[in-house]
Amino acid sequence: MADSKEEINYWRIISLLYKVAPSAVRVKFDQEFHPTNGLETALREGKWRILEPLKRKRIINQVQWDLMYPTSGVASSKTFDLTLMICLLRNLASIEVGDKLPLLSVINEAADLSRIKYYRNRFAHHDGCMVTNTDFEIYWSDIWQAINGLGGTQFTQICQDVKDMTLNNNDKEILIEIRNLEKSSTFVPKALQKIHEDLIHEWSDEDNKVVKTRAISRIEELLKSTDVVAAVGSSGCGKSTAIHHVALRLQNQQDYKIVPVHSPEDIIQYCEPKYKQVFVIDDVCGKSTIDIGLVNRWQTWATNIQQVIEDHKIKILLSCRKHIYLDRSFTGVELLSKTACDLVSSYSLTEIERNQIASIYLTDSEINAIKQSRLVEKI
Repeated sequence: MADSKEEINYWRIISLLYKVAPSAVRVKFDQEFHPTNGLETALREGKWRILEPLKRKRIINQVQWDLMYPTSGVASSKTFDLTLMICLLRNLASIEVGDKLPLLSVINEAADLSRIKYYRNRFAHHDGCMVTNTDFEIYWSDIWQAINGLGGTQFTQICQDVKDMTLNNNDKEILIEIRNLEKSSTFVPKALQKIHEDLIHEWSDEDNKVVKTRAISRIEELLKSTDVVAAVGSSGCGKSTAIHHVALRLQNQQDYKIVPVHSPEDIIQYCEPKYKQVFVIDDVCGKSTIDIGLVNRWQTWATNIQQVIEDHKIKILLSCRKHIYLDRSFTGVELLSKTACDLVSSYSLTEIERNQIASIYLTDSEINAIKQSRLVEKI
């Protein structure tokens, strides 16, 4: 079956971004960091002051680090991917590469790099395989002009050839593989990924029976203005259910990746700058008693995590028992204690919410029997 015009548009944009754009950026990169001695000098001088902190924040991954500092031979831009080259231009050459799409009226090398970065990220997460004719003309013009601005007029004909070419199935398979490699790259070990997937699947099954309470709505509202929210309350009050539900909503409606974690180090380790992530932590600093060692670790890593939050698109949802939340040691960790939703006092279940939940798990006769026995009184 022949591809539609919209599908052809999509494949041509992908070809431009993944086959042509890296070469154009490499021209600019080699101008800034001459292959003979400029690149090696820049990498050596910026290694510990600039680049190592970026590695700790997971902006630069281990594979990229090994390419910059090989055990034998010298680093070469020929082995660098587009993401790494733009990162180095931004941080070592002090070119102001932005994350947003620049205005059409802004024409300079920084804007051209920003445009390519923006469209590369956009299509790396573009799950559909169609681009309308109107959008295609806008995207193509933007990307083509950025490529020409960085690589020179030698790229004019190359871009035109891509626009005119007919892609066969082999071409598409290669492009799909390239794009999927970028999309699937993760800092979470594969074995742990499977555990996370199974856990999130359990949450999804349980979510079918979740009643959207005032507490859940409050947590969602808080997340619009802050990035870390704690669900606080006693055992069994619905803290975990609430944060799991909100995390699933972020996943399904805003394309966040859910990452269940247990410690502050996990957030640093598993943060992936190219994705939106929501980290979920149940009983953040203990259950029956407070874990002072864990509290101290949160205090130690708080500044780094705050920086990660500011630099990347992450949210943190945590549950915490009330007596631990009120402990002086815990309140001292502002990152965790600053914004909370109390499911016992301020946002306890209303009578209507109780009845809605009961109707899911109990028959009408069982509900009436409980009401008549007065086993459950409104708190």
